[in-house]
Amino acid sequence: MRKPGPGLAGGIPDPDRYVDPRGPDGVTILAPYEQARPSMHPGVVTGDDARETMLFDLAADRAEQHDIAAAHPDIVAKLKEVFARMEKEVGPPRVERGWGGVKVLKGGELRYDRVAEKP
Repeated sequence: MRKPGPGLAGGIPDPDRYVDPRGPDGVTILAPYEQARPSMHPGVVTGDDARETMLFDLAADRAEQHDIAAAHPDIVAKLKEVFARMEKEVGPPRVERGWGGVKVLKGGELRYDRVAEKP
């Protein structure tokens, strides 16, 4: 059985303490967009601002940077119609109570080693 490594409770690695084994080691030159830690480059940060409804051409824009919803209102309307129909067929989600393994996280920073106390 593997022992939990350093990090958060249960062996979940802390992303800010993780170091990519490929470097930086003082010798290897990393490409400018490689990251030693996930927090250094958490994801794509360019592109259009987020809106309630967005549409992307995934063949031409794999990183979903340019919203084309305004240029294709017919496609947006059709997708909304399909979603509304599916939502009606599926119905509201069923929530089962009493799960012993579910933990409620406290608000604030996202940390899995802190759980709410039972009332």
